Amino acid sequence: MESDDLDEIDWEWLGGNSIVVETNYFGKGNTTIYDRATNPPCNGPLDIWHIYTVD
Repeated sequence: MESDDLDEIDWEWLGGNSIVVETNYFGKGNTTIYDRATNPPCNGPLDIWHIYTVD
């Protein structure tokens, strides 16, 4: 997701490992800082529906 101000929230599944997602966020178009990335497990991403919200 990316806002009009270029704030961005990333959810990415990388490579062949479908149960691990990489998340990150960026502000004002600055995509050079990657130290906020996390890799939480995402069990069953292809088997069940997942609903995500942003407050």
